[in-house]
Amino acid sequence: MSFITVAEGNPATEMIKLLLGHIDKEAVQFKRSKASSKQILTKANDVYNGIQQHIEDIKKKTEKAEELEWTKFKSYTEAIPPLERLLLDYTYDIGDRSSELVSHSAKDVPKSVVSIERWANDWQVTVKIVEQLKSNELQELSEELKKNLEAGLAESVKQDDLDMIKGVQSYAKGSVHKLKDDSIFEAYAPEDKMVTGLTELIDKIATQMHTKYDQASAQPVVKTVLLVYFPFALTTDTEVDSKWAEHLKSKKVWEEMNRALKEVVGHLTDNAKSNQELEDNYKALEKVIFTFTELPELFGPQLLEMIKLAGQVRRPFHGRSVVLVYMWYHLALSKDVKDERSAANRRAISMCVSSGIFRRHFVLTAVSSYPGISSRALNCSRQHRRNSVKQKPSTTPTRFRS
Repeated sequence: MSFITVAEGNPATEMIKLLLGHIDKEAVQFKRSKASSKQILTKANDVYNGIQQHIEDIKKKTEKAEELEWTKFKSYTEAIPPLERLLLDYTYDIGDRSSELVSHSAKDVPKSVVSIERWANDWQVTVKIVEQLKSNELQELSEELKKNLEAGLAESVKQDDLDMIKGVQSYAKGSVHKLKDDSIFEAYAPEDKMVTGLTELIDKIATQMHTKYDQASAQPVVKTVLLVYFPFALTTDTEVDSKWAEHLKSKKVWEEMNRALKEVVGHLTDNAKSNQELEDNYKALEKVIFTFTELPELFGPQLLEMIKLAGQVRRPFHGRSVVLVYMWYHLALSKDVKDERSAANRRAISMCVSSGIFRRHFVLTAVSSYPGISSRALNCSRQHRRNSVKQKPSTTPTRFRS
């Protein structure tokens, strides 16, 4: 498979021919930035062919050089250096494009962000080369080439940016990561739809970028969307430390991701921001995602609440409340169950404690709604015993009764 066919040239363009062939072999294997890669190669090859045509036209001239030959000579000699330069930039400055999405680092989670910075550098190099391909030195080779170089290049950059966002969109809405709204630590309220809310924001960004794309601010927008991909991918990777995995599933991280994407949606909708503001938004999100913070104390506040509740519950439920308090106290402090308190089990434990507190509240509410229940129960019990004594059949034989 090949994007282009590189024609045999002349010694003056040997470097260009070699660079085109080398880039073509690599570009066909790219998993991302495919549209711009194909466009750049195709346009550069068209320029190369335009240079060859001028050289061949001059070689066919048998008499004295005239104005036409001078014009062609000037055009092709001025086109060779910038074409060589942009192809060299593309060869040495473009990074790895072997994956559809940016890669993450399981062993050193904060280093994952380096892959976004590499993507951003590739993006800048690509945009720079696109602009160089539309330079006067290359367009002046011919009117046909001028029209050709004006078409398709900017659109290809847009397509690549949309493909990156759609890649994150597809992954976030897929089943590989297994994250759901109730997977986020401490986000248990019905309105805490962290995962669903985030995927909806990505959907909006994908739609708005398609209809309102602006290359001037596209890079920080795509970077921010790429950043929210990491918590999805890293929490799925079994090689990621469990403490980092739990941090990336914390409510703090997901609240910040939702906030950052809402800023992007606002920018694309009707509240345009400067590139610096978008970059600051990206940096703020990066700091929250990749700054590890210890999760809240596992039992402290909840255990205290359970202790308080136990004293407010009537028997026989009081005994059950006491047993629950002792059980959670042992789980919180005992060295024998240290592994059971690991970050991987925090969510299950927290849900159980919260469930216990909820049930104690329910029992307390149910019982307290009948203020006289104890006295009435006692009176009923006494009356029941009296009635039982009155109705109890005599054990004395009939013949001995007076």
